This record gives sequence, structure tokens and C-alpha cells, in this order.
Amino acid sequence: MVSDVVITGGTGEDIYRQAARTRPDLRVLFVSGYALDVLDTRSADTHAAFLAKPFTAASLLTRLRSLLDRS
Repeated sequence: MVSDVVITGGTGEDIYRQAARTRPDLRVLFVSGYALDVLDTRSADTHAAFLAKPFTAASLLTRLRSLLDRS
């Protein structure tokens, strides 16, 4: 799953937590132009990663591969 951190009506983290209830193995890449401290650091486990905006296609691909390769 790829989600912006700040979205209309909530947060990407809220959507991820809801989706992870039915898919506990779900991985998420949060993206944002805001500082990383917007995220709740308790969710920064092996299932979550962060990529700051702006980013290149190459950096997006690298971060996604890294996230999917985690155990």
C-alpha cells in the first residue's frame, strides 16, 4: 500500500491500520512533503516505511523494494 500521510478527512496511517486488520501482513509506504514526525513512531515497524516528497521514480522503486524485502 502507498499512502500520503495527510489526506482529506484523516491520515494515511488511519487507513493503513484499518486495512491491516484484515491483512496483517500488509506493507505500507507513507509519502509526505511534511516532516517524518507527523507519523506515530509506534507504527514504524517492519511493515511501514517513509519516503519524503519530492521523490524520483528511482527512489520510489528502491524504497518499495526495500519494504517488500523485509521479513
